[in-house]
Amino acid sequence: MFSLPTRLFCLRRSPPMNHPASFIWGASRTCSVETPQAATPTRTPSTTGEPISAGFLIHLRGDRLTDEPDLPGAPVWPGVGGVRLYGPWLREHVLTGQYGPARLLVLGHCLASQAQVEDRLATAIERDDPDLLTRFSGAYGCVLVRGDEVRVYADLAGQFTAYFSTRGDRTLIAQHASLIAALHGRGPDPLAAAIQIVCPNVLPMTTGRTFFQDVEEIEGGCVLSAISRQLHVRKYHASLPEKDADVAASVAALRSAVTDGVRLRCRAGIITSDFSGGIDSTSLALMATRFSTSKVRAVVYHYPPAPAADLAEAVRASALNDRIVLSTVHGSTNTLPYQGLHKPHPRMDWPAVGALAHRRAMLRLHWARSSGSILHLTGEGADALLHPAPSYLAELVRTGAVFRLARDSATLARLRKVSAAGLAVRAVRLAGTTPADALRGLGKDLAYPHARPSSPARAVSWWSVSGESAGWLTPRMRTALGEIATDPATVKHMPEGAGPADHAALAELRAAAQAQRFLRELGTTIGLAVHAPYLDSAVVDTCLKVPARLRADPSRFKPLLAEALSGVVPHAVLSRRTKGAYQAEEYLGARRARRDITALMAESRLVALGIVDPVALDSTLTRLYAGAAVPLGSLNRLLSLETWLRGI
Repeated sequence: MFSLPTRLFCLRRSPPMNHPASFIWGASRTCSVETPQAATPTRTPSTTGEPISAGFLIHLRGDRLTDEPDLPGAPVWPGVGGVRLYGPWLREHVLTGQYGPARLLVLGHCLASQAQVEDRLATAIERDDPDLLTRFSGAYGCVLVRGDEVRVYADLAGQFTAYFSTRGDRTLIAQHASLIAALHGRGPDPLAAAIQIVCPNVLPMTTGRTFFQDVEEIEGGCVLSAISRQLHVRKYHASLPEKDADVAASVAALRSAVTDGVRLRCRAGIITSDFSGGIDSTSLALMATRFSTSKVRAVVYHYPPAPAADLAEAVRASALNDRIVLSTVHGSTNTLPYQGLHKPHPRMDWPAVGALAHRRAMLRLHWARSSGSILHLTGEGADALLHPAPSYLAELVRTGAVFRLARDSATLARLRKVSAAGLAVRAVRLAGTTPADALRGLGKDLAYPHARPSSPARAVSWWSVSGESAGWLTPRMRTALGEIATDPATVKHMPEGAGPADHAALAELRAAAQAQRFLRELGTTIGLAVHAPYLDSAVVDTCLKVPARLRADPSRFKPLLAEALSGVVPHAVLSRRTKGAYQAEEYLGARRARRDITALMAESRLVALGIVDPVALDSTLTRLYAGAAVPLGSLNRLLSLETWLRGI
């Protein structure tokens, strides 16, 4: 069973709250779209002059909601202080409800009607079961206020999370950690930055952390309750792998969840979709043709000097349905990753890796907006939920599925060009390795990092950490991370009952939610809603209830999704086994941006904070410019941190 230990925080008295010196969160022009009664959200410009996405801000003093007129945004409800709404937003992304003294604010991709929200609120209050408010279709966060009791819910995937900080007797809860950091005077957290570079996929190391000191996250599937001067964080819903899961029932539930997610979004009017020719986004677009009143315009990205193999597949898939109108956006040298590092980047609340290639992402979003779309679909989340990590082989060992272990090891070995016997041996060892054992091993790897060639076989583990990227950290920082990894308290943050493949899925889901949040906030800057139906809570819950071994089949790609969409999406789309590869663009972009990267690191904030050893990093950059293989994922996280630190 998955569970998250409840965290308890006591509120104390303190000096008056610091107010931000930064203009990032200051009020400017009011939003022109219709707002809930008494709420007039303000636009909050970024360092590039672009507005960021909407959010809520809650201010508690002691155990009472308290409003202060100089806080960003405006009150959501008349007569209810301390709950404010800020930033530009689309009308359909904000819902409010009232039942007696209870007030509800829903922010995000909630697909319920106003009447459904009000009915569910009444039921939740009458039954004294507020968790019912998390079960609408879609993905969203919500705030429930009853007197001075406040509950803040994040969605299951973690796309609509929130953050909190207590300074003396004053507590702030908001959807942007940087807003809280500005108001409470919190600085960047070097430990969080180091973890992000080396081991962001190790959940016990990341749980609750943000990139600001003393600002914590309400993670996916969690609720924060504030009452009687105490804050409690707990898991309100655990998507549990069921040992005796009914796969046929799960297939039916997945079909219903994905189909409903697309159908309800088609009510918005003109929608567009990504269309890579693979099973994820292409399936969404093809399903949309069943519900859209007009043809569905779809887009595929292509950069001729480094083709990612998506274009030909997209053209073939579009020919299967005459209600798909396919367009191609072409990349250029200016849209390659790492271009313009010396110029202002989109201001994000966290160091979004996607910001390194934001011009490439904006090509699709600008195309969608110019096509008249108000809602654009992406396939984010499908890989995390429906393509289990090879570490599922350890499940086969534990369940005694010896024949299948041999068969799957052989199949994976052929696909990944590694030894089948080696995979099976690693699976046996992994089955006997506890999370505590793995964390102790991580501590040793951080203390004595070794740069080893990357191997697909290393994915049969609790987590895989690049020795080369660990070597970029200063000895002091490696020691600090090692102490966290080996601290007996750290393992308590491990989702209880999660096996290696379950842990990998949760870590990848977190990353997918962050990637989607980046696209969503980019879309906000041009008035475009960017949705990811695979990150809907119903989809997340359905997929994670199925054990990884039942979601995996190395001879097929995403078998659970293929079964769910059989008869809905053409077999030719569901049977594609390849994905577009964009690594070539990264190497091309790095060589072209060599001077900018070098200049960026010459005045490195990460070096100044004592996080990164410039000599060790320089060795990797030299190899990158020469086109040699380097740990690109870690390097991209480092560079995104470096650019992000310049904006806070």
